[in-house]
This record gives sequence, structure tokens and C-alpha cells, in this order.
Amino acid sequence: MQLITLNRPALMRHRSVAMILLAAILLPAFASITFAHPLGNFTINHFARIEIGSRQVNVHYVVDMAEIPTFQEMQGIDANSDGRTSDAEFNDYLARVTAAYAEGMSLTVDGVRLQLQTVARKLTTPQGTGGLQTLRVECDYAGAIPSADTGGQARSLRFEDTNYSNRTGWREIVVAPASGVTVFNSTAFGNGVTDELKAYPEDMLSAPLDERTAELSFTQAGIPAGAAVLRTRDGRPLSQSRDRFAELIAVPDVTPAVALLGLLIAAGLGALHAFSPGHGK
Repeated sequence: MQLITLNRPALMRHRSVAMILLAAILLPAFASITFAHPLGNFTINHFARIEIGSRQVNVHYVVDMAEIPTFQEMQGIDANSDGRTSDAEFNDYLARVTAAYAEGMSLTVDGVRLQLQTVARKLTTPQGTGGLQTLRVECDYAGAIPSADTGGQARSLRFEDTNYSNRTGWREIVVAPASGVTVFNSTAFGNGVTDELKAYPEDMLSAPLDERTAELSFTQAGIPAGAAVLRTRDGRPLSQSRDRFAELIAVPDVTPAVALLGLLIAAGLGALHAFSPGHGK
């Protein structure tokens, strides 16, 4: 009888395939449980916020993996194949994917590609369906804007996310200009809808966002006549400057009860003032 011997890497590959198939079979049994990812347990979801300053562009990037891709990733994170993932293994994985994600994003200003440097990164494993884990990676990158004497002219920016380009999932891009910078003629919007992939709107699940690119112009001077200002998703112009004092004194809703309370306080203060020295008769 001929014996077939499999080496350890081959055994691990067979075990991984078997476990993935088992997970795919068992997950439908939990259909009555609310899914962590409404688009499906095979999805990889993306969020990118492009923060445009006068000297650099920051990108806040989030990848949120559902249960099946998380299970697949965990096989690679467990580098020594001991069935457990240590902090060191998580840190090594996070360093690898952070660099890979930066390579998978193209960010250009006036046609010049910015070199994205990692400034912060974080990995968490929120609980998913049926006791399985999900994987959430958050990265912050910064890229210096090439210096150029534009004479106050507007500059152009283009962003493209090619990470996991063949995988199904939610893709969301948001533009956030810094103080003193004005964005116009943007194909992306100034606000998001998922709180950075933490809550998916039910009324959009049948037509999920698939935003992979963004193009816009920005300036530190006035925008050209006829240019379209940056808008929110409901069509309103995004306020690109903030008056801190106005925010402090603003009252969003003055109800009749609030108005009555204000009148009573004013009347009380007036009475006290009338009885103060110098006002007696």
C-alpha cells in the first residue's frame, strides 16, 4: 500500500480550505440573527475621508471586513499556525496591511502623486454573526502637497482606491477641507452616511455606495465664477468655515417653554435691580 504524506504547509492549506467551507455552510443557520454587515458576510467595506489642508492632505481610511474575509485573514495573521493570534502577530499584520493599503491608493495633486506616510493605525475585531469575528482596520496617512507658485490659482486633486477592487462591499468617500481651504467642482460629497462604516442606512442597502474615485479643485483664494461649491449628500452647500463664537451663542430650537423661562429670568433680574441701592423711592 502506498502512503501519501502531506507536509505541514499542505496540511495547513487543506485545513484552512475546510474551515472556510464549514463557515460558509454554517453561517446561513444564523439568518435570523442581525448581520454585522447587512450587505453580506463576504463583503469588504471601505471608507476614506480626504482632509485637504494648505500644505498636506490627510487620508483617514477604514477597512471593515465581514465574517468570511475576516476568517480568511486570520489564517494569515496566525503566522506560526498554533491556532492563536498574539499581539505581536496582530501588530505585524497591521504593519503589512497599512503599507499595502497606502500602495493601493492613488492620491495626486496637479498630476503629481503624493507619498502617503502612515501616522496612526488601529486594529479591532468586533463580534460578528454566530460568534465569529469581524476585522476593522483604521489608518491615518499624510502626504505633503508639492510646492508650486500657482499665483493663487486653484489646484486639482484626484483620489482613487484600488484596494480589494474585485471584492463586493460598501465604498464611501468624504471630502473635508481644512480652515482656509475651499473645495469646489468635487465629484465627492462633504459628509458621510455610515459613521465610518459603523451603521449602514437600511434605505440604501438595495443600492449601496460604490465610490472608488474622487476629483476636485481646491484653493486658498476665492473660487472661480460659476464653480460648484462642495455640497452635502442632500444637496446643501457645505459650510467650509466655522464661527466659534456664533456656535457658542447659537440656540438651535427656541421652544415656548424656553422663551417663557427667559422672560421670567429677565423679570426677576429687573426686580432685583429695582430694589438695589439708588433705586428706592
